[in-house]
Amino acid sequence: MKSGYRDPDNLVFRNNLGDWASNHAINDVLKRLTEALGIPRITSHGLRHTHGSVLIYQGVSLLSVSHRLGHGNLQTTMTTYLHIIDEMQARDDTKISNILENLG
Repeated sequence: MKSGYRDPDNLVFRNNLGDWASNHAINDVLKRLTEALGIPRITSHGLRHTHGSVLIYQGVSLLSVSHRLGHGNLQTTMTTYLHIIDEMQARDDTKISNILENLG
């Protein structure tokens, strides 16, 4: 995207012929890359889940994330990312306490 290229199908991965890359092929490449870099292995599904988690944690609405990930309904997104929602609520509880303490 930095170079100005925008995939016409909004795909992140394509094979060397420019066709849709299979999930298996993507995971094979990710496995080789993570091994070469000496970092923990991640799958394409793991990248998708990380993407959703980061967006939610950074304040993108659950509805927007749900649409972006193609979830059939908002409940799927809420259930899948409940751990992030709980973490954000704890963070907000601390903020609220600090605000109330500084009022007087």
